[in-house]
Amino acid sequence: ERSKAVDYLKERGLTGAVARDFGIGFAPPGWQGLKTALATVGETPLLDAGLLAKNDAGSTYDRFRDRIMFPIRDTRGRVIGFGGRVFGDNTDGQPKYLNSPETEVFHKGRELYGLFEARRTPRSLEHIVVVEGYMDVVALAQHGVTNAVATLGTAIGEAHFRKLLRYVKHVVCCFDGDDAGRNAAWKAVDAAFPALTAECHVSFVFLPQGEDPDTIIRNQGPEHFTELVRAATPIGAYFLGQLQVGLDLTNLDERATLCELALPRLGRLPDGELRTILLRDLAELTENDVRHLEDRLRDAPVASNRPKPATPTDMARAKALLRLLVREPGSFGCLSPADRAQLIGLADGTLGAVVRFLAETTNPDAAALLGRFVGEPAHDELTAIAASERLPGTASESEFRECTRLYIAEGNRRALLEGQVDDLDDVRRYWDAKRVQTTAPVDHAPAAPI
Repeated sequence: ERSKAVDYLKERGLTGAVARDFGIGFAPPGWQGLKTALATVGETPLLDAGLLAKNDAGSTYDRFRDRIMFPIRDTRGRVIGFGGRVFGDNTDGQPKYLNSPETEVFHKGRELYGLFEARRTPRSLEHIVVVEGYMDVVALAQHGVTNAVATLGTAIGEAHFRKLLRYVKHVVCCFDGDDAGRNAAWKAVDAAFPALTAECHVSFVFLPQGEDPDTIIRNQGPEHFTELVRAATPIGAYFLGQLQVGLDLTNLDERATLCELALPRLGRLPDGELRTILLRDLAELTENDVRHLEDRLRDAPVASNRPKPATPTDMARAKALLRLLVREPGSFGCLSPADRAQLIGLADGTLGAVVRFLAETTNPDAAALLGRFVGEPAHDELTAIAASERLPGTASESEFRECTRLYIAEGNRRALLEGQVDDLDDVRRYWDAKRVQTTAPVDHAPAAPI
């Protein structure tokens, strides 16, 4: 088995020297190999270190089995965790990568694979490239690109940026060029903004579809990859560029929309040159006076993850949806899978409980819906709605779909402005909501007494 692991690494183009420098090894198959070899250490320290795991019956076993092993080192070179990669035909439905669990010394939200090795290179570090996986880091090092690091199965976060920017002034994030890669970059913008200072820079590289750093450097050489890094898009240009895609900036309302989206996030930037430049660029794009935007930025709430209370419009639409669902619970089934998922994710309170019940129920009717909540606070609200004089006839599916669309759009809008939405698709949905919300009717009829 060990020879198969060596053959796999050779097929990937790795030399023995690179494997040695990164300490790459092999965990053989079998459930008790490491446990037996380290029997004198005892089970408790091995469990605490994440090297053993425990099943429901209380028996312990080796966490890493039949995997190529990558030691994860801290910046002083001490091994604090491991990453194991399946190889060859050994997948068997297992996750491609398996990392050590969180321990007293290993916190994947703060650590980066390859940072210790990058700092050991003879050349001074001018910038660091963040790539997706261990093999990308090692493959780049094999071809002389020794300044790459990888996160440990998580999106790059603020703590990662702060750590990297202690050692270099420029971080380049390398993402796939597909929608997932661009959404990952959007999340990275929010993570990077609070960590940036006047001297620090972050930029983005988007790779061609189906390519990764390993394939690019093997097929096209390190010079091509270096050129891609050199042409990386600065974070400010990416931020404003993505926010304005699809907006018609000749339209006054859509210029106002761009300001409404940009200002709360710009508030996450420390006061400095980048913030000044982006405010100036935003003023030019939206035909605003930069001093006016500076005043608005001082007064704007900074994007955060703390949800704000629902607005009267939100509550009115939630009541309208509840009335429609009590009248005709089957209306929920007329929604697209995407809209059902969005509604379940956004709705809370009684509406949230109702849509979650309907999502798990086949052919529900009003009696089943009311019966589900007997003895719960929601029951009084639902029975009051059912008793309302405003419920004759059946609910129109088109009416329910339209009411749901507006509820989702407004929920996405609030979440985006509060910094809770990182998906660019939700930004697009926000724009759509802004375009219709001034003409969309809102059901302001008084709710039935509770």
